[in-house]
Amino acid sequence: MGNVLFEFMGISFTWEGIGITAAAFFSLLSVAGNIVQYIHKKRNFKEKNNIEYITNKRVDWIYAVRQAAASFIAKAHVLSIKTELEPADIYELNELLYLVELYLNYNGIVDGNLVNIMYKIVEDIKKHDHEGVNAYAQLFCNHLRIYLKVEWDRVKAETNGEKYDKERNLKELLKAYKKYDETAKNKKASDINTTIQMLNNELTRLQSQKREGN
Repeated sequence: MGNVLFEFMGISFTWEGIGITAAAFFSLLSVAGNIVQYIHKKRNFKEKNNIEYITNKRVDWIYAVRQAAASFIAKAHVLSIKTELEPADIYELNELLYLVELYLNYNGIVDGNLVNIMYKIVEDIKKHDHEGVNAYAQLFCNHLRIYLKVEWDRVKAETNGEKYDKERNLKELLKAYKKYDETAKNKKASDINTTIQMLNNELTRLQSQKREGN
């Protein structure tokens, strides 16, 4: 046994004992550090997997919306030049309309525009208004291109780990619509301006709510 350095509450302390205790203490710290690091890595791995899963599902959704919308527009063009419509024709068109509608957000501004335009297309087909169908079909495609472009940019942002909430989504939609308004030749100015105003109003309302919450 080594020389006793001091005693405390009946316990003798030596250099050897202090060394062993210190070694045990630092070993425990190392183990605790490894455990914390493991938990942190596991949490990050889980979060990364969740983001990747959601992102992959969003990509699948983008392609599904695009395919369903293309089927609806193609069918609408065929029926718009058909002399006599059968009940089955309207049934099939409505089926495609409902499919697209179910893919979209029930309270989204652009989503609502897309759905409203599809109903107008159906009505013009029933009236055999070929020009009306073509005009609304082009308008529908314009809105959809902007909508899906913003959603695709959202996928890229989320993949990079960026925060993407409703406020950012509204800002990106506004930016995309304003750019379209400045550059597009084939457009309905009143429709685009109305959408921009609606997006502006919703963004203002959301930001006001956040300020009140803070």
